[in-house]
Amino acid sequence: MLTELDRAQDQLVEMITAPGGQLGVVTATVGGREQKIFEHAPPSLRDLLAMFLPAHAEKEFLVYQGERYTFEQVRKQSLAIAAVLQSRYGIAK
Repeated sequence: MLTELDRAQDQLVEMITAPGGQLGVVTATVGGREQKIFEHAPPSLRDLLAMFLPAHAEKEFLVYQGERYTFEQVRKQSLAIAAVLQSRYGIAK
């Protein structure tokens, strides 16, 4: 049985995910299949990172066992790893 809080939360989620909303969800064909996607999301993770990382370059991004990395450091390391995967191991799209 849904509580008043459950109903309020469901209503809020519907409002936020409505087409045109902050996290609007629409139906699109992806890889030949109909799927629900975020309406305003970048088409790929690569595009999202290309937009997001430079905007936050000097901010702290990851902390692991006392090591701290900025967004720019992570971006540079990921590009270096990608280059090795392509050149040394022949991994491609």
